[in-house]
Amino acid sequence: MPEMQVRGERIPHHTEKLILPPCQVKCPINEQIQRTNVMISLLPDDESLAREKIIRICEELYESNPFFGVCGYICGLCEQECNYRDNGGSIRRRLLKKFLSDVYAAHVSDRQIPQVSRAGGRVAVIGGGPSGLTCASFLSKKGYAVTIFDAHPKLGGMLRYGIPEYRLPEEVLDREIGNVLAHGVEVRPGVRVGRDITLDDLKSRGFDVVYIAVGSQLGKPMGIENEDHPSVQSGVHFLQAVKKAGVPKLSGTVAVVGGGNTAVDAARTAIRCGADRVALLYRRTRAEMPADPEEVHDALEEGVQLLELSAPQRVVLDGSRLVGIECCSMTMGDPDAHGRRRPVRKEGSTFVFPCDLVVSAIGQECDLMLLANDSYGTIRISKRGTIEADPLTMETTAPGVFAGGDAVVGPMAAIDAIAAGKIAAESIDRYMKGEVLERPPRHLMSCDVPFRDHFRAAPEPKRTPIIRHLSFDVREIGFSLSEAITEARRCMQCGPCSICNACADIGLQAEPVSVRVDQTLCSGCGLCAAACNYHAISFRSVDVLRNDGTATCKQIACTDATLCKACGLCVASCPSHARDMTTGYSLSLLPQSGPPPVVSCYVCKFGWDYASAGAGLKALNHAVATPVTCIGQVSSDAILAAFSDGFSGVLLLGCPEGDCHFQDGSSEARKKIRVLRDIMAPFGIEPERLELVTGIDPLGERMQRIVDSFVMKLATLGKLSCKELRHER
Repeated sequence: MPEMQVRGERIPHHTEKLILPPCQVKCPINEQIQRTNVMISLLPDDESLAREKIIRICEELYESNPFFGVCGYICGLCEQECNYRDNGGSIRRRLLKKFLSDVYAAHVSDRQIPQVSRAGGRVAVIGGGPSGLTCASFLSKKGYAVTIFDAHPKLGGMLRYGIPEYRLPEEVLDREIGNVLAHGVEVRPGVRVGRDITLDDLKSRGFDVVYIAVGSQLGKPMGIENEDHPSVQSGVHFLQAVKKAGVPKLSGTVAVVGGGNTAVDAARTAIRCGADRVALLYRRTRAEMPADPEEVHDALEEGVQLLELSAPQRVVLDGSRLVGIECCSMTMGDPDAHGRRRPVRKEGSTFVFPCDLVVSAIGQECDLMLLANDSYGTIRISKRGTIEADPLTMETTAPGVFAGGDAVVGPMAAIDAIAAGKIAAESIDRYMKGEVLERPPRHLMSCDVPFRDHFRAAPEPKRTPIIRHLSFDVREIGFSLSEAITEARRCMQCGPCSICNACADIGLQAEPVSVRVDQTLCSGCGLCAAACNYHAISFRSVDVLRNDGTATCKQIACTDATLCKACGLCVASCPSHARDMTTGYSLSLLPQSGPPPVVSCYVCKFGWDYASAGAGLKALNHAVATPVTCIGQVSSDAILAAFSDGFSGVLLLGCPEGDCHFQDGSSEARKKIRVLRDIMAPFGIEPERLELVTGIDPLGERMQRIVDSFVMKLATLGKLSCKELRHER
């Protein structure tokens, strides 16, 4: 099959190729993170004015992820690939989601659920965890009659029974599940498929399709002596018991074996249950722990000890009483086939860690007893003990049976399970309509932008460790509106405009803007490429027809539309006027009353008056106001033309340096002003007549005062009397 080269990778010709921000590539559901960050960054810093806009953002996010609010409490996977990760800290996307969903929940008590006719067929979903619920949500919206069968008394799966309350409050989970069920999903709680009902029974009861979405709710054994002792529990069982039976009163020392999120959750839960001492025993080092680094950090802050390079050998008993766990020290050896360094046992390094309770959290697996005693079809099981299913369509080897989530790939993050549920819903819909299930694979490519070194994260708003470990209250305080706006403004909008379009959708732009190039005027000088922060400009040779009819070959600059942000910096830098914007400057606003304007004022749309009520920029007294996409877009010609047209001064209102939507528009404007002031002097134009003011003014409350102050300064300079300026518009 034909292939192509993309950044050194060979990609099959039929593959769908997308350039996305690295955070969106990392997200299993490819959430439009950049788009949401832009919309948050442009909110007014006023709760009453921002509320409706936040609700609109949330409605959009819930359409693609029914557990968007839950993810705000537990999922920061996208942060691992943020371009800021190693330079000042990733954008705190999880806390931004939490902020949005909390505001939404506080002001939207009754969502209007559209009624959908149930004419699509019947679907049975086995497992009421994140994957099953997500699949049910999307299918019910498409008109299918969906019934969820779950062995537990309440839905939620590992979200409910495997994640402690301090990380995910039950009221948040209940609210999200309620939104799913409101679409008409039927629930059969306390029904274990394989024991109370079989797959054959489901078929005989008229279900057209079955989706198997059981989670990994069985703990893997450690395989050591005496681990069947009553004082040895699996991490999954320990966390479930706390949720189902209430918080136990622990004392003494608890040893938790493992390095994943379940192990860390169990250790932090044991601290909250009153244990005097809790230790994590892990056979590798902290750097190799698969648990979220944030969770490990918080656990250590709360008093959990970490015993690295410690591998359990046996449970130590004194008669019938558990008194400790015998371990041996390890050292890190050579990497394995996956590049992960293997722990190697140190000879003669055995030691006993005294403890009263051992929690084993070295891994989890699915209970596939649901496949017993049925003849529905041959559902193939892999050597790993998981269901074999097509990774693109989720279809198993049995017709009409689909499977996803933990049941197919083993233990996974909640967002992975949600993604599997979305894919399964699409495949089931295609199956029911008789359409082809296969879809072309997608190749997602990340893009980079220059790092803004001086725009670093603020300290995370968390409760102190001494307060956190005393209760199961939510661990963090969360963002206020102003903190959320500030954090969202840190986002560098790494991805192309084509996958965002936030500025057009919220009315900041009339339409998505792009850059055009006139090949006959382009000289290939390269100034535009030097001005571009997004690597969107490249050069190619073209044949150009001369006036005398002969042809010549020359280099011209081309713009990659998938990378271009339409900031206009290249347009402003082009000396031959070969580049322009598809929409040009926005319509200038004249003063509504008063004397003729004396100031030409260019205003950045992303920093000034972007969030006030109504559409567009306010009219300003004494000035002709022209909104621009970026203040760096204003060309030298436009500034000089203003003086030729009789304006006494030119005022530029831009974003603060380091807080520019397009990286460095204000710094480019400042450089331009320094050069222009030298040019203006021989023509009798004082440098004070050209000024740049930077700041953030969402409601445009400071703009008139700044213009008035500038007009007063111009009055002290007297009437402008300059020599003729030659310029091209």
